[in-house]
Amino acid sequence: MPLAELLDLLAAGLANTLTLAALSLPPAVALGTLLGVLRACLPGRLRAVLDAVADLLRGLPLLALLYAFTYGLPELGAPLQPMAASALALALCSSAYVSEYVRAGLLSAAEGEILAAQSLGASRLQVLRYVVAPHLLEAALPAIANEAVYLVQATTLAGLVGVYELFSAARTYNSKYFDFWTPAAALAATFIALSAAVEGALKALGSLGRRWLKLR
Repeated sequence: MPLAELLDLLAAGLANTLTLAALSLPPAVALGTLLGVLRACLPGRLRAVLDAVADLLRGLPLLALLYAFTYGLPELGAPLQPMAASALALALCSSAYVSEYVRAGLLSAAEGEILAAQSLGASRLQVLRYVVAPHLLEAALPAIANEAVYLVQATTLAGLVGVYELFSAARTYNSKYFDFWTPAAALAATFIALSAAVEGALKALGSLGRRWLKLR
C-alpha cells in the first residue's frame, strides 16, 4: 500500500535525520560556547581574530559549506562521506551563531553587579557561577534553542549532497505516486514533533542548570 511505503520511506529518512542532528548539534553547541566565551573574554587582537572567524562562518551560506566539504575536500585529498561532510558543515555554521548568543549573554551580565559581587569578596569563580552564569542561561539559552531547531530543519539541505533524509523520502514518494500533499503533511508533522522535542530537551537542560546553580 502507498501509505505503508510512505511510512517505510519516512522511517529511513528519519533515521538519517536524527543521526545527522546527533552528529552536528552537540559539537555546534560545545564549539559555539567555547568560541563565545573566548570572544567575550580575550583581549583585543585575539578577540578580533575570533570575531573574524565567526563572521566568516555566519557569512557563508550553509549550502556552500555542504558542497565544499562534500565535493571540495576530496580534491584536496581529504574525502568525507556525505553524512560526515554534512554534519561538519552544520556544526561549523551553527557554532558561529551559538558563539554570538553566548558572547552576548556573557556581556549582558551587568558590570555593576559584577563589581558589587567583587566588592563583597566574591572570587572570580563565584562571580562566574552566581552572577555571570545566570545571565548567560537567561539571555543565551532561548536563542540557542532556536538555533538547535533551525539546525534540525536545515538537515533537509543534506539531501542535495547525497544524504537520504526526511525531505528526500517525501520527494521519492512524490515522484513515484505524484502525490504532494500526503508526504508534505507527514513531513510537516514530523518536523514539528522533532522541533518541539529538541526545544523541550534544551529547556529541561536549562532548568537543570538553574537548579544546579542555586544548589551550589
